[in-house]
Amino acid sequence: MKLDIVPVGKGKLNVNLTDPAGGPVSFFNRISVIDAKTKKRLLPVFYSDNYISILPGEMKTVEIDYSSIPSTDPKMITVEGWHAAEMEVPLMN
Repeated sequence: MKLDIVPVGKGKLNVNLTDPAGGPVSFFNRISVIDAKTKKRLLPVFYSDNYISILPGEMKTVEIDYSSIPSTDPKMITVEGWHAAEMEVPLMN
């Protein structure tokens, strides 16, 4: 699976998940915003969708709003799913 992060405002971003053509269904993907140091989920965070299944060759976009979390906390986006290894991408404050 491919993961692209697009900032859309302060504390807001879009996560684009793409499942390559010809592979298996990317099933039950969970997106989280976590603390980069402790690896614990940060709350409150609002997601437009979660636990997403993506067909081969398909892309889905999830809007995330984490604006209520202090900007000084180092953050990461993680995606984990049934047929995919966990991915971690650091976010710039």
